Amino acid sequence: MAARIFRAKLQTVSGQDFVYITPPFSVEKVFRSRGRVPVAGSLDGVQFRSSVFPAMGRLKKGLAGKHFLVANQREESPAYVICLRRYPTA
Repeated sequence: MAARIFRAKLQTVSGQDFVYITPPFSVEKVFRSRGRVPVAGSLDGVQFRSSVFPAMGRLKKGLAGKHFLVANQREESPAYVICLRRYPTA
């Protein structure tokens, strides 16, 4: 499966201590999953492994039908270049 490269701004949730990124494509269609999807990628060239999650709870109101990736960056950035690909699991 080919990697998806895109630019995204870090977004915040009022009252929460994390930031997130919403991929600008349908995770369900691209990665063929409606649930959590293990991914590997890079954020401005720094490699990582994580998961893309379906929006639930407080996030669901603004992100209904979308997935998001939690980022542990707190500084504001105009945009990050992100490369995502599905990470193979056992």
